[in-house]
Amino acid sequence: SFCQLERRGGAEGRALGREDWYRRESWSQSDQERFFKRLARSRSGYNKAQYLRIQAYTLQTKASPPMFREALHLLDILLREHPHSAELGSAYLQRAQCLEAVGDLEGALGAFRLAVEADRADTGVQTNASLERALFIVRHGRSDLYEEALEDLERLEPHLVFPVTQYKIALAAALITWEQQDQATARRFARIALEAAGKRNSGLSYHPHVGLVEDFDPALHARLEEIAAE
Repeated sequence: SFCQLERRGGAEGRALGREDWYRRESWSQSDQERFFKRLARSRSGYNKAQYLRIQAYTLQTKASPPMFREALHLLDILLREHPHSAELGSAYLQRAQCLEAVGDLEGALGAFRLAVEADRADTGVQTNASLERALFIVRHGRSDLYEEALEDLERLEPHLVFPVTQYKIALAAALITWEQQDQATARRFARIALEAAGKRNSGLSYHPHVGLVEDFDPALHARLEEIAAE
């Protein structure tokens, strides 16, 4: 049951190697021209989709400051011109995250839905779209979607591995059930989340420090602590 809850920072101007041309952290006009020239030489539609998505991810997460709108442009090219099934889930998920970052919440919610649908299409490639969508719903207080979010979280339970995943699922469940006036369940989830946050070993013999909770939303975490202490 739910209650057993037991993916380089380089100097600007540094020469890019063969595998780095689609991981640019700057995006000048010359950067773009070089990227699209290399992209045009790629023969496989899958490779083109992958290069576009990875470059978008780099601009989204590694550039300083993050280049969300530039990443969205690349993802739109991917989805319009190279919609390979193996990249759709990740592309829609990244698009949702970028849209949320630029304040387009309805657009983000639509992209989250498409990411979840891509995961359910069973292409062999899975993302954490259901979990990230549930957290989006919590962050923005979309009470009309709470039940749907809980259903998504229940589907994820058999796949739990890392403490960070346990933490995020229990956090979302705690905050939702608290708002639904189910305080006992909310406290149980809050304590599960805090226990996961305190773990310093993943439980994996060869990767004991992978998947630990190293970063969290301070406001949501503080709310967890309040609920657990009620």
